[in-house]
Amino acid sequence: MKIPLKTRKLLLAIMCLIPISIFAQNIEVSGIVVDAVDKSPLIGVTVFVDGTTNGVVTDLDGRYRITSVPVSSTLKFNSIGYEEKRVLVKSQVTINVELQSSTTELDEIVVVGYGAVRKRDLTSATARVTNKEIEKTPVSSIEQALQGNAAGVMIITTSAEPGGEIAARIRGASSIVGNNSPLYVVDGFITDQSLIQTLNPNDISSMDVLKDASATAIYGSKGANGVIMITTKKGEIGKPKISFTTKLHYQKVRRKIPMMDSEQYVIYANDGRQATGTSITNLRPDTLETRNFQDEILKSHAIIQEYNLSISGGSKQMGYYLSANVLDQPGLLVNSEFNRIALRGRFNIEVVKSVDLEVGFRTSKTKTQKIGGGDSGAMMRTLMLRPTNTGGGIFSNGLFIDEETGEVLSANSEISKSLYAEDIRDEWLNEVNGTLNWKIDKHLTFRTTGAYRTRQRNSNYYVPAFIYLSQSNIDKNNIAKRGASTQSKFQNDNTLTYMNTFGEVHSLTAMIGQTWESSEQDGFTADAKGIEDEFKWDGIGSANLLDKMSTQKTARYRYFGIFTRVNYNYDNRYLVTGSMRADASSRFGSNSRWSYFPAISGSWILTNEKFFQKSILLSTLKFRVGWGMTGNDGIGDNRFKSTLKSGNVVINGVPTTGYMTGNIGDDNLSWEKQSQINMGIDWGFFKNRFFLTIDLFNKQTNSLLYDYRLPNTTGYQKVITNIGKVENKGIDIEFSSDNLVGAFKWKTIFNAGYNKGKIKSLGGDNDLVAYQMTNTVNTPMTYLIVGQPLGTFKGHMLNGVYKDWNDVYSSASVWYEGTLENRTEPGHPKYVDRNNDGVIDENDKVIMGHAMPDWNIGFTNSFSYQNFDLSVFFTGSFGHKIVNANKGKIQRYRGDSDNQTRYVMDGYRPRNPLTGDPGYYTTDIPRANYVSSSNKSHADYAQNLTQLILEDGDYLRLKTVSLGYNVPRKLLKKYGLSTCRLQLSGINLFTWTKYTGMDPESSSSLGDSNTRLGIDQSSYPSSRSYVLTLNLGF
Repeated sequence: MKIPLKTRKLLLAIMCLIPISIFAQNIEVSGIVVDAVDKSPLIGVTVFVDGTTNGVVTDLDGRYRITSVPVSSTLKFNSIGYEEKRVLVKSQVTINVELQSSTTELDEIVVVGYGAVRKRDLTSATARVTNKEIEKTPVSSIEQALQGNAAGVMIITTSAEPGGEIAARIRGASSIVGNNSPLYVVDGFITDQSLIQTLNPNDISSMDVLKDASATAIYGSKGANGVIMITTKKGEIGKPKISFTTKLHYQKVRRKIPMMDSEQYVIYANDGRQATGTSITNLRPDTLETRNFQDEILKSHAIIQEYNLSISGGSKQMGYYLSANVLDQPGLLVNSEFNRIALRGRFNIEVVKSVDLEVGFRTSKTKTQKIGGGDSGAMMRTLMLRPTNTGGGIFSNGLFIDEETGEVLSANSEISKSLYAEDIRDEWLNEVNGTLNWKIDKHLTFRTTGAYRTRQRNSNYYVPAFIYLSQSNIDKNNIAKRGASTQSKFQNDNTLTYMNTFGEVHSLTAMIGQTWESSEQDGFTADAKGIEDEFKWDGIGSANLLDKMSTQKTARYRYFGIFTRVNYNYDNRYLVTGSMRADASSRFGSNSRWSYFPAISGSWILTNEKFFQKSILLSTLKFRVGWGMTGNDGIGDNRFKSTLKSGNVVINGVPTTGYMTGNIGDDNLSWEKQSQINMGIDWGFFKNRFFLTIDLFNKQTNSLLYDYRLPNTTGYQKVITNIGKVENKGIDIEFSSDNLVGAFKWKTIFNAGYNKGKIKSLGGDNDLVAYQMTNTVNTPMTYLIVGQPLGTFKGHMLNGVYKDWNDVYSSASVWYEGTLENRTEPGHPKYVDRNNDGVIDENDKVIMGHAMPDWNIGFTNSFSYQNFDLSVFFTGSFGHKIVNANKGKIQRYRGDSDNQTRYVMDGYRPRNPLTGDPGYYTTDIPRANYVSSSNKSHADYAQNLTQLILEDGDYLRLKTVSLGYNVPRKLLKKYGLSTCRLQLSGINLFTWTKYTGMDPESSSSLGDSNTRLGIDQSSYPSSRSYVLTLNLGF
């Protein structure tokens, strides 16, 4: 049949329109996105129509639904940690997708100075701690999260009290008077160590530890002790996510010191009296009541509460993260507590396509209430109290009260002081910061950062009058102190970075930058006596006696640096990094204000060589070597200047205030300089399921800053100067193993750091006293000795005790006679005459150990099955000693004096024919002595550094066991929850140690100075804790 012409034209037009209508058709597409391995749904995957802004995000079940999708378009699926996937629509209305994981350990991004690189591209030694490691041990401070998780990092707990100071050492101790703490950098901004405890650990995404100088030299004079790069969480593209976490800690005292009860006390008192020919006490042991004063200031338990709330989300144009943290941490000692309220925000803004801006803020308020510490700390004073101590009546809250009248009969001033004295320290921190990135073109990026921080601190101290019954004691002890300080700080960094790839195998990154910092601080302190209890420290202005009032204004600190770094990568086989930095610091004179810090490092990835035979066994083999120089200006301000100080003199019988030279200046005072070489190797086996990293290092510190003691004839005590050298050598080992990777997963992580330090030079001196105690143990403690580490203990060795008078008068015996009245008798310690000159003196002292451990280890096993997970974490330190200085008071072998530990009851005891006591001779513990105003012939045994007070500090601790459960998503959906996790953790569950003090881990109670480490004096008792954690996600 012949079709008419008009009909044929109409059909042709319809056929031409059909393709147009097809291509113009938009459809709705839905589906589910899952992990390719375990088939679990993936939340927050972005699904975009390629080339458009039309996109959605997968929900709690991994499902998505997107409209207005052209049938011929491509959908693009993206999620962090997974490979991008593109799928042609082809008119499909249901598209289910499986995403392959793209992240391996070597693909992790490691934050380094002024930049970030993939772990596989590193040429230096680093260690990483992720938020997963932080979560396994519920902690309240950042440093605690590092312990046992990074090889070569030693955490020093100077006090276990709430808000107590925690210090870190990376690869040993290198300075005597200079700063020894690592540099902390939070989101690119340098942060003072003392402010780290204001950070909320729940805000941390990761921490990267830069250990060798080739990595830290980019920070010049601030990088001598290593750098800890802290990256906080930020918002991601997607709907708002709300996370709420609460932690409830139940803590008890881990260990109490076993002290004598009243019966033991009287028996030991009489042993001492009889041994010295003194009449025994008239107290009857079997009739005495024992007062356990240790329990008067120790709580039975303490409950810590912590709450965290965060909200995050955003779009391609802006991401946001806001968090709030509240911590209420009461201590195990009465009158001790730490509180923190912290707010933080971080915003990522795309200003235009080539410019993005990051703005952040944080504010925190902390309050620390202290009970006292140091030489006259509350714990020490309480342990010293006699268990027979009685004032009559009922004992309550440190007071002896008449049962009938309610009248205060007497007071135990030490207990009362612990209960009623107030020592409160407040701190308010505010900071704003911003970062601008301008991508000038595809190769060139400019970055500028700025931060401004203010810090206000107030300290208030008051001892009330009512706890003292006599006016003389009130006049002496009724004290009020008040102090306040304000600090402001501004810092700015600017960098210009060039990145390009040439010929597909040559990759170059070059950066040049500048940094400067300015800070200023002022404040005042005032002390007074004779204040009404109702006014406390607010009544200082109306006090009967204003002891001291002073204002201080420190010189402004100025710091300026310029730096450059070049990274070159050839075909992912050969990598080289070189940097140079020049710094100027206001802490040095004009003759030596500038210094220069170069560094270079390289690596060879053998497994990327074409000649390398690929194998399942060996996945990665990489060699690294690096060298660099860093510096240290952490000596405080104005040390290079000559200054005056006031003093009182009498002229013609009239008291007059005069001035004299206080500090001897030196315009040539310069930086400590440190050079370090590092050689490392990375092995990966079976597709990197097993990964081993080993680093060897040699760190040399030259031009050591030291307070050199001057001869008395000069009229001055000391002058700070550059003198001496220190060396640290060691090895860092890190091993990870994915033992099982199926439905049941088992992962092992082990790290160990070994360091051996020694002093190579002291400018001509070979043996100097570094620290001498003047209270509990009146003797030099630590020494600076050429050939030995910083913090070396030197003292007298003992060879048991004298068993009888024949032993005392043996020809082999050499007596230690501290005074003319101090005679040697049976039961006294045998001092070793090391040089055989017949005299016990300073020349007989020997090196007995050192404070810094040789080894620090961490060992974690993590298990998971379905929704359950279990983590078991051990830490340990080995190869060091601790001075248990508490024994200078509570284990001094003195009867009828301060209370003593029960350990002394096992001491030497002569036979007593009157009582029929056969005596006790088979012991090396000294006998009891008795010292009174009329009998001073027997000196304290604990007043010399011997093995009686120097103890083995090694320990292995089951730090944490955590059991967690993730509630299935199907159960959460109807409640509007995305996640719900419960975790039960035990902390400090078991400790294997020979140390008899409170805790081998909290044994540097005199601070973190390298000359005072390892001295435990009145340390705060540590805890054993059980923590319940609940995390909810919306």
